[in-house]
Amino acid sequence: MILTGYHGTTEESAQSILKNKEYSISSGKTEWLGEGVYFYFEYHEAVKWTVLKKYSSPAVLHNIIHVNDNEYIDLDEKEGKDLFQSVIDRFCASGVPIDNTKEQQNQCAVANEIWKRCKECKLMMGTFHSEKRKMRTLTDPRPTRREFCLRNSDPIKSIVRVEVIQDD
Repeated sequence: MILTGYHGTTEESAQSILKNKEYSISSGKTEWLGEGVYFYFEYHEAVKWTVLKKYSSPAVLHNIIHVNDNEYIDLDEKEGKDLFQSVIDRFCASGVPIDNTKEQQNQCAVANEIWKRCKECKLMMGTFHSEKRKMRTLTDPRPTRREFCLRNSDPIKSIVRVEVIQDD
C-alpha cells in the first residue's frame, strides 16, 4: 500500500527532517495511536494542526509512505476494531485500573498495547473527531479526520516541504 501523508510542524523542525530524513517519535500518555510519527491524509488537517499549536513559522511536509498489506492496522476496519476490543477486554479482565474520564490516555494505552502485539506492523490508522464534544449523545455529528501513525521513519520513501496556506 502506498499512502500520502501530511505532517504539520515548525519550519525549524521541517528543515531538520528534510536534512536527516528522520522524524522524532511522539511519545506521551495522550497519543491517539500510541507512540510514533503522526500524519494526516488531508493537507488541510496538517495546516489546522499548525494553527492549533500556534506555530509562528508553520510548515507542512508531504510524505510518500509504503507498507505491505500485512504491515498496517486500520482501526476503522473489522479486523482493527476486533483487535482494539480484544485489548480493552484484556485490560478489563486483568484488573488494570481504567479511568473513563481520561479517554485519550485510555486510547493511547490500547494503541501502545496493539503495537506490542503486532511486531510486524509499521503503521496504524484511524478516524477521530475534529472537535471537542459539547454534549454526550448516542449519535455523534461532529466532523472527523483520518490520520495515521508510523512506528518509525523507515516506510517513508520521500519527503517534500509544501507551502502552508491558511484560510482566513
